Amino acid sequence: MNDASYRAFDPAIFETYAAGYRHLVARLKEALPGVRLTLIQPSPFDDVTRPPTFPGGYNAVLRRYGEFVATLAGETGATVVDLNTPVVAGLEKVQRTAPALARQLIPDRVHPGPAGHLVMAAALLRAWGARGLVTRVVLDAMGPRVAAADGAAVRELLEVAGLAPGRYRLTIDGKDVGELSAAELAAGVDLARLDTPMRQQAMPVSWGTGDRQEVLNVRRRLLAGSGSDGSTADAARTLASLADTMAAEGRKATQPRERRFELKAR
Repeated sequence: MNDASYRAFDPAIFETYAAGYRHLVARLKEALPGVRLTLIQPSPFDDVTRPPTFPGGYNAVLRRYGEFVATLAGETGATVVDLNTPVVAGLEKVQRTAPALARQLIPDRVHPGPAGHLVMAAALLRAWGARGLVTRVVLDAMGPRVAAADGAAVRELLEVAGLAPGRYRLTIDGKDVGELSAAELAAGVDLARLDTPMRQQAMPVSWGTGDRQEVLNVRRRLLAGSGSDGSTADAARTLASLADTMAAEGRKATQPRERRFELKAR
């Protein structure tokens, strides 16, 4: 972003950039034989939602630098990732329907906001051949059981060996969780299927996540329709602060807690 000096294309500046980039790649490959490199083309300067600062605009200069990065990747066998084109496409699409919202993608024309980061992350993951599906779990509420799981396992096992045959009452933090046999405990009991204090801890986090998303949705709608209305912009900033506070509270609530487990023979 900074290496082209925010001006029209300057061959001398570009040659310094290109020579330095080639040097970095060569040194890495020399020091780490077999290293896998991903070369990233510059992310965009926003010349879509605001007028270019000079004829042609700074992002056109960054694209020329990006062409060099792609060429170098081809010469050195590196992966190349274009972080410019998909973000510009997003800017252009939102600009057609909600110009005020489009400016939030790169608020200062240089540093992308969260939505811009998501677009760039997706481009990087695609270049690496990452799976579109991360995890998938299907729970049968009538079971209860895990009907399907791809890339994930839903388990919270409690195993207790050496118990005398019989049945035992399990409590966690004083809460009655259920009655289990010695054989069940020896094989391992999946606590995720039981009404435990850990489940109670998780439920408000789930609710809070939905509430925070709704706050962000309202903020986006305000920005999309605010235009130059200063009071609406103030409300949007307040909502953003509220969303940050809710996220911090959610992280705090998910911290592991010390639990007291008790088994009593029946």
